[in-house]
Amino acid sequence: VSVSGCLTNVYIDTGNFYVGLSLTTNAENMVVVTNVAADGTFAFSHTIMTNSSLYLRLMHFDDVNTNAMWDSNELYGYNSMDRSKGHTFYLVQEARDYDNDNMPDFWEVSQNFNWTNRLDCVGDADSDGFYNVLEYWMKTDPYSANNSSNTAILNAIAAVDEKLVGRTPSTAWTIFSLRNHAATNYVRNTNCWAYSYDLTCHSPWNSTRSVYDTGTLISPRHVLFAEHWGNGVTNGTVMRFVDQQNNVIERTLVAKIPHPLYNSSAIYPDLSVGLLDSDVPTNQISFAYVLPDNYTNYLSRGTRLPALALNQFHKATVCDIKDISGREPNGRIYTKIQPPIDITRNGFYTPIIDGDSGNPLFVFLSGKTVLLTVWTHASDGTSVTAFKEDINEMMTALGGGYQLTEINLSEFRALDE
Repeated sequence: VSVSGCLTNVYIDTGNFYVGLSLTTNAENMVVVTNVAADGTFAFSHTIMTNSSLYLRLMHFDDVNTNAMWDSNELYGYNSMDRSKGHTFYLVQEARDYDNDNMPDFWEVSQNFNWTNRLDCVGDADSDGFYNVLEYWMKTDPYSANNSSNTAILNAIAAVDEKLVGRTPSTAWTIFSLRNHAATNYVRNTNCWAYSYDLTCHSPWNSTRSVYDTGTLISPRHVLFAEHWGNGVTNGTVMRFVDQQNNVIERTLVAKIPHPLYNSSAIYPDLSVGLLDSDVPTNQISFAYVLPDNYTNYLSRGTRLPALALNQFHKATVCDIKDISGREPNGRIYTKIQPPIDITRNGFYTPIIDGDSGNPLFVFLSGKTVLLTVWTHASDGTSVTAFKEDINEMMTALGGGYQLTEINLSEFRALDE
């Protein structure tokens, strides 16, 4: 016996799961099978490995016929283990999603959906206006119509989808039909699908980095940046904003601080706040709202809601949200996006690329522009929603007399009502 490994506890979220411990070479050798306790937990005793060529794998499966054995028609998954360490596993249904449609395989099978067809996530089995995938995240019955009236979810969906109808990306993608930075000449594209929304909070140009390191107003005097890009924008930088009538407003950055815990190696929390020399005129230029703490009561996790992702080309790209505030195993909290499955939305989608960093991700609620993140990576950025308190403290430290403004969601029906 050269190495011992101890599996301490396994946590299963929901479902009729069984779990087995396998010693694996070329064959499967199940040594333990046990049903999950009512509270979703169970423990394996200390396990000794006697052959260094073997390794431990935890098998979890949906025991549809309740025979306490895995059958070939039952969905399953594996988690491998390091022989030298004890382990605590957290296994949730969401981890098994073969077709990447954000509906777990186990749930799809239980609801008679197709776990190999991702298109069924944007279906609506009960015709109540909520996609099947939203029914999963709301924990509602996809075959029993919900009261869909006056919900933030449907409001956010309509805010994008209704604007895309009948439009062509080639003419409806760009925010500006004319962008001449040298001549300070900007003309908003009246054909843009997002033209009716107030995007004046976003700066299309600055005097230090041109179209890069752009910032987004979070108050009449404060600008939010991605620190890994925004560190190139220093005091004295002129920030440019364009109102709905194409008038240009310029302000100078007089102070700027990064998030106090920013780590350049981890690029997290990738946020910094700047202070302008004076307020922008709020009758011309608006600032972005943020979500309240109880947003999940109205939006769940935001999975598959449409959003506007800005980039260096000032395109109103459409993407689907994956998670508004998703916590990673390392504790970091990101807002994550993904390509749309809906065909119309997908026509307005383009991936985030190098140079897009710092641009904002917006969702629209009650016609208001709500900021979720500024880009760090190709599909995520530090969650503004999760870091509101820290951002407010940074704004206070800079001065200016403002704090973030939360959008009021109480006009909508809560999902559990």
